Amino acid sequence: MLLCLICTRHQSQEGCCKKHIEKHFPYQLTYPQKHNRKSLSQFGYDLYLSRAHIYAITQFIKPSKFGTHSYSKPNRKEKNGSLYTCRGGFIDFAHMRCAADWTVYIAFRILDGDTVIELPDESGKLSISFKGASALLLEDITAIAQKIAYERLLWHEAASWYYHYPNHIIGEQQSAFTPEDLYSNFLGTMVGRNIALKVMKKLDERPFKTIATEEIAKMIAGLEPVSSTAKSKMAYDIVDRYKQLQLPEEQRNKDIWWDRGMVFTDPRYQFKRNMHTGPELTPWTVPGQE
Repeated sequence: MLLCLICTRHQSQEGCCKKHIEKHFPYQLTYPQKHNRKSLSQFGYDLYLSRAHIYAITQFIKPSKFGTHSYSKPNRKEKNGSLYTCRGGFIDFAHMRCAADWTVYIAFRILDGDTVIELPDESGKLSISFKGASALLLEDITAIAQKIAYERLLWHEAASWYYHYPNHIIGEQQSAFTPEDLYSNFLGTMVGRNIALKVMKKLDERPFKTIATEEIAKMIAGLEPVSSTAKSKMAYDIVDRYKQLQLPEEQRNKDIWWDRGMVFTDPRYQFKRNMHTGPELTPWTVPGQE
């Protein structure tokens, strides 16, 4: 990736920012996905891996109880799952947190002067190269980091469509490009940008986990989250074929996205996949609801 630069930044500011990050945030210069966030927040709920209804794949975030964000790998204090918001649709917290970490990592690596960043293989070799990055403004660095982080996670969605037997023992085809994935990723890059700018401009010198946890809470609050887990489930019910068929025909929502009556391992359980990658992203909100 070749970057064309049009802005200038004073070298003393660059050196000051680098030293600040290296001293106070060195862990955020390390790989941001040491462990995947294994969340049971697949699109929908009461999903099962087989016809025998054992161990439901269901995990929700309780409104305003998001836990403490942990960089690069989840800990017990971090909460992940699905939450419905009136303005942002379904939000997958694992996707959002991962995108935030990637954005911060790439922004800090650019600022640290790295001209080549090698990324772990995923169905191919991935690397980023820069020229003249020292001429960028801090806002430009974070904007580029956002774009790269979003594209990196977008590639994961594309690659995961092919994660099935015989190439992979565990398939991920059913979870690729589900309605909440791309917007949750994008939202995470917004959170990551806000965190990175606060750190690089020395606007906040608290621990990373404190800054990130606060920025996530602020971002979600602006999307008007529903007030309970039960209401997140109600949002899923509105677009669930299985649930809608239980209603009188005149009351059914015809715009259905998934079917809990099918096993999760069958990619056909998902009727609609959001593959609109940009440049403008609009979250999917359930029909007929204010």
